Amino acid sequence: KDKKKEKVPLIIRKSDGGFLYATTDLAAVDYRSKELKANRVLYVTDAGQSGHFKAVFQAAQRSQELGDMSLEHVPFGLVQGEDGKKFATRSGE
Repeated sequence: KDKKKEKVPLIIRKSDGGFLYATTDLAAVDYRSKELKANRVLYVTDAGQSGHFKAVFQAAQRSQELGDMSLEHVPFGLVQGEDGKKFATRSGE
C-alpha cells in the first residue's frame, strides 16, 4: 500500500464543541489560498509534527479549496529546551 496515498484521520472539532490545532491550521490554509492567493506555503517545524501536517494537508486537498497552491512540511530535528527535554509550547516553557 502506498503510504503517501494512505488516508490519515483528522479531528477538527471535539465532541464538547472545542476546536483543535488542526481546525486553526485548516482555516489558515483557506485564508492563504483565498485571501493571500498564495501558490506555495512552507511549514517549518520539528519532525514530530509530520503526522499532523500530513493529515491537515490531506483534509485541505479533499476540500478542493486549494486550487494550485502547494503545501509543504519542512521538518527539522527536534526543538529542545535548555534542560534537553522536548520544548513544550503549550506550557510556554
